[in-house]
Amino acid sequence: MRRLFVGVAAVAVLAVPASMVGLGLSTPAWAASTITCGKLSGTITGKITIKKCATIPAGYKQMSGTATTLATGGNLTWKNHDFITVSAPVTTSPGQGSCGAGQTEEDSSGTVTGSSSDAFDTSLVGGTYSSRTCLKGSKVSLVPHTSATF
Repeated sequence: MRRLFVGVAAVAVLAVPASMVGLGLSTPAWAASTITCGKLSGTITGKITIKKCATIPAGYKQMSGTATTLATGGNLTWKNHDFITVSAPVTTSPGQGSCGAGQTEEDSSGTVTGSSSDAFDTSLVGGTYSSRTCLKGSKVSLVPHTSATF
């Protein structure tokens, strides 16, 4: 009888559709907010501006920080002066990738680790941020037809 039960349990586990396996790994509701920003520009030695952020309150459509902040972690400040704090990203480079001739693609991702006390900012904490950027000399921009996400 015990063997039959163990056998039935093993078959039941294998019968669970693969699409349901990840349900327990879903993002918690408090970190479910995702922001997509359609423009990133600046220089690797100066200021970076992230604009055209969609589906969020008016004061959060644009943020800025230094290139150093994006490379080592720190605060990105929204236009309304609230901020989010990001970790140092993990960055890889596929060479030219999806960028134009003479450019290098860099793909980065990290974690939103903190925020100002605003309820909207707080919903981002614990989530990830990512971008695919093109570097040409010291200028940086998003890979065409991609977004920075937070």
